[in-house]
Amino acid sequence: MAFLQNKLSFGLKPWCGRAVADACWTVISETLINLSDMVKNMASMQTSNNIPFELLLILAKLCLEIQENGVTTLHSHLLKLLEESAPGLTVKDRDTNTVMVNLSTAAQTALDSEVVFIGQMAAQMLRVSVLARDWLRAPEPRGPRAVCRRVVETLASADTAASQLFPTSIKPSSDSSRRTIWSRAPSSFSPINRIFSERIEVFSPAGADRAALSNGALKVALKALVECVRLRTFSRHGLQQLQVDVHFLQQRLSCMGNDERLLNALLEDALASAQIRCVDPQLMEPSIVDIICERG
Repeated sequence: MAFLQNKLSFGLKPWCGRAVADACWTVISETLINLSDMVKNMASMQTSNNIPFELLLILAKLCLEIQENGVTTLHSHLLKLLEESAPGLTVKDRDTNTVMVNLSTAAQTALDSEVVFIGQMAAQMLRVSVLARDWLRAPEPRGPRAVCRRVVETLASADTAASQLFPTSIKPSSDSSRRTIWSRAPSSFSPINRIFSERIEVFSPAGADRAALSNGALKVALKALVECVRLRTFSRHGLQQLQVDVHFLQQRLSCMGNDERLLNALLEDALASAQIRCVDPQLMEPSIVDIICERG
């Protein structure tokens, strides 16, 4: 604004005011676009550079806040300063859409990267635990396996971080509305029924909402569990061990506020797939499973 001072002979010239307005907005827009590019680059390198997922959430929140409030505030403040320095100067409004689109894209990239990272971390735990185990020689279940607790801790830590930055649309449901997930018969998961069942989009864009972020990671993790179960063959005790694991995951993950319909659908699919691939498909009574989970 030094060029618009009254003591300067050219300070009140319209051409000088417009030049200052153009230069200021160019600096502002280029700075915000560079910030967007930096966030997108960090998100794309997240897995290779071990960037903390909490940092991605913070950067996504920053981009969204600037997009919603910062751009218009900076633009209005710039016009106000020009009006005060050069009364009567008319400056056309600047195009803010390009900056907003860049910020929105950067935030979406960061959120998607965070969801995939957390989901794949939990999925890798489940994948290794299922494929490395001999389910035909599994002993009688004594409690949920340790990997289930690690998966719950991983998803819970990400959910806690997201809850501090993003609003939640989670509506807690009463315990009476929850049902056990082994209520369907294996025949209901026949190949024909799978074709017409509701398709779950695993890698859909993540929303700027705690529930959407939590459910996104949940889909990635549990879909991996379903696919790995379909590659194994189970004995009766192996099936019952998976039944205990699935019940434990349902209890702990539903308490976090995940979409219970989505959670139950994926866990049902995993257990039903194991039933189909079991040489002696006999499930335990729900009351017995509850006791094993509490005791374990």
